[in-house]
Amino acid sequence: MSIAPHTILRPFGVNPGDRYHRRHAHALRASSVKATNGKEYGSSKKPAAEESCLEVLYDDGFGAVTMKDYIEAVRIMTKQDHGGPPRWFCPVECGRPEVEKAPLLLFLSGIDGVGMELILHHQSLGRVFEVRCFHIPVNDRTPFEGLLRIVEEYVKYENALSPNRPIYITGDSFGGCLAISVAARNPETDLVLTLVNPATSSAKASLQAILPFLETVPSNLPVIHPPLLKYLIGNPINMAMVSVQNILSPQETLQELSDSLTSMLPLVSELRAITRMETLVWKLKLLKSGAAYANSRLHAVQAEEDGFNLLTVIKGANMYRRGRQRDSVTDFLPPTICEFKRTFSEDFRLFHQLLSPVMLSTMKNGKIVRGLAGVPDKGPVLFVGYHQLLAIELSSLVEGFLRKKKTIV
Repeated sequence: MSIAPHTILRPFGVNPGDRYHRRHAHALRASSVKATNGKEYGSSKKPAAEESCLEVLYDDGFGAVTMKDYIEAVRIMTKQDHGGPPRWFCPVECGRPEVEKAPLLLFLSGIDGVGMELILHHQSLGRVFEVRCFHIPVNDRTPFEGLLRIVEEYVKYENALSPNRPIYITGDSFGGCLAISVAARNPETDLVLTLVNPATSSAKASLQAILPFLETVPSNLPVIHPPLLKYLIGNPINMAMVSVQNILSPQETLQELSDSLTSMLPLVSELRAITRMETLVWKLKLLKSGAAYANSRLHAVQAEEDGFNLLTVIKGANMYRRGRQRDSVTDFLPPTICEFKRTFSEDFRLFHQLLSPVMLSTMKNGKIVRGLAGVPDKGPVLFVGYHQLLAIELSSLVEGFLRKKKTIV
């Protein structure tokens, strides 16, 4: 696996030569440009936004990376991480946005602090966002208020550069506490929050009750107990299930899960720097202080939670915009091939099997053919529906034009 340097970004209100920049913006080598399955990600150069536009059913790359790739990327980052303060990086997999004036998306990671949890979404988000991820080195002991100050300074810096451009902040677990706190402290800044299981209730977790006992355990002792391990790297079962398709039979699902776990566990055992008891104790204290800070300001923030493909969630909630106000026309993003397959091969699969729709069209010479060859590619088309069908043919019509014509109706 080859390693590529990330772009490090200058915080707001500082000059390149000052003391703050020297501390917070030195080089970080992190994410891979080659996944463990042999495919390269982020290596192909994307054309400039003004020279390219997204086509209907474009390939957003979602699903091309697995959780095994995530664990391998975390292992490489922690191995190459030689300390230093928290900082921002740009995943090479994200590439360059293919839309003009792409908004900024900041990712705030969970309690592990590595910043690679969005690896499954890097390619899809990178098409329409400028993506930045926040990295907290394993041995860093910056308190919550210090982390909040770093994130807030960068938000102000980007807002000063482009006041009319929205800033999306995606916070996972502990990162959700950071996102809430930043938004509450900056009500005048155009921020759009996406919170994934925010850890605002972590103070009530049973693990916090045994924190005094954990502090007495030798600091270099590895964490191997699953309920403790999930606080540092996540639940291995849930992580393995990400790669399992929903359309498989129970037997096939069990086999896929077994294969996924078998390939992941050897890599998990190599994350010694993250899975130490001393790291767990510090992270739990950090989580407790972050949750308390965020909860005290939660009333000032509105956010929505959801899962799976993050880009689909943002689009489906009509949250994607490139300016101060959302324009339904200029901010429209066409459906991706991943969204098409999810909708018509999974969500509506049984419905279409029951209907078994057939598309027929008429050529210029009057011949009726199967398919949509008789429908012109350009010019207006009039659709006439039969009301007694109760619009049950509508989804089939949409699918047919998307599949055969790559046209949205």
